[in-house]
Amino acid sequence: RFWILGGFALEPQVEFVFNPLKFVSLPERLATTLKISVGYLRNTVFPFYLSPDYSFNQIPLVNKIWSSVQAILGLLIIILASLFLVFNVYRKKFECAVLSVSFFLFPYLIVSNFVLLTGTIMADRLMYWPSFGVVFAVALWFNLLLRLGAPVKIFYFLAGGVIFIYSILTINQNKFWTDEEKLFDAMFQRSPNSIVARTNWARILTNRGQAEEAQALLLETLKIFPDFAPTLNMLAQIYKHEGSFKISEHFFEKSILMRPLSEEALVGLSRVYFLEKKYRQASHILNILIPKYGGAGNIFLKTVVQIKTSDYSGAQNTLYKYFGANHNDDSVGMLLNYIAIKTGNFHNSDTVEIERQFANFEGSFI
Repeated sequence: RFWILGGFALEPQVEFVFNPLKFVSLPERLATTLKISVGYLRNTVFPFYLSPDYSFNQIPLVNKIWSSVQAILGLLIIILASLFLVFNVYRKKFECAVLSVSFFLFPYLIVSNFVLLTGTIMADRLMYWPSFGVVFAVALWFNLLLRLGAPVKIFYFLAGGVIFIYSILTINQNKFWTDEEKLFDAMFQRSPNSIVARTNWARILTNRGQAEEAQALLLETLKIFPDFAPTLNMLAQIYKHEGSFKISEHFFEKSILMRPLSEEALVGLSRVYFLEKKYRQASHILNILIPKYGGAGNIFLKTVVQIKTSDYSGAQNTLYKYFGANHNDDSVGMLLNYIAIKTGNFHNSDTVEIERQFANFEGSFI
């Protein structure tokens, strides 16, 4: 972990929504991780209702250990596992049971947020390695039953049942990952309070043409947590399509405060400023956007903004800079012809057609 991540292993760059444990007091963080440890064990043994997302607001934080039964149970599990290891190491007994507890405890402490912070408050995928210790313990339990004289047929029956049930669960769980809509649906159905799940589901509703339902869901989500950039971006896009440019501008600007280099927010805000004829502000955003992300659409919009502000030489230089003098792009050719018309250097009778093409091109950003 340290070899790959370096300093990020100790201080991951994470937002509150994905892992609020980074932003709470140490007692609250420890109490919540103890509660989550019980959830991990439950999901490992009984994986009947796994969720692709457990982000903020899905798992209530625990202020005090004794206020949560799950936190107390998690504390007991960690203490008993630690004492078991210490006792056996002291006695120099390194049996299979010691290995199974070690395979669970040490990997779990790495991903639990108990010792080192991670990028998420909880994710079932993080239990892949610790779950090996649980599987090891179950195998030892089966072995003990056989040594105590349990019929072999019972072992085959139980093992076969476990394999069959877990196989069905795995196949059904994998279906969520076949496309984005199924994944976001599973997120929202299984973690309906998660800020991330609600925002992603609103995106699906918008794609389906259910903008009103998406807008209502996003506004409710903002009441829970008002500073999640993707939520703000989604609302801004909806208001933009409604023609409520001032409200859209507000949400995009707030989103950029949360994530200053968000491509989605920068693209959206540049278009809203253009629609509001705030060309100076649009140019400022595009000057941030283009060097980092490029994009022909952004470059063309910058050119149009320069034309609208009568900066014809600047528009021409922008086109030559990014497309070169020997280009084969029809849009670039049309824009250069339009610039020539505006500067009086166009010596072709078909100015009306060029002006019509420019008007249609400008309209593509609306």
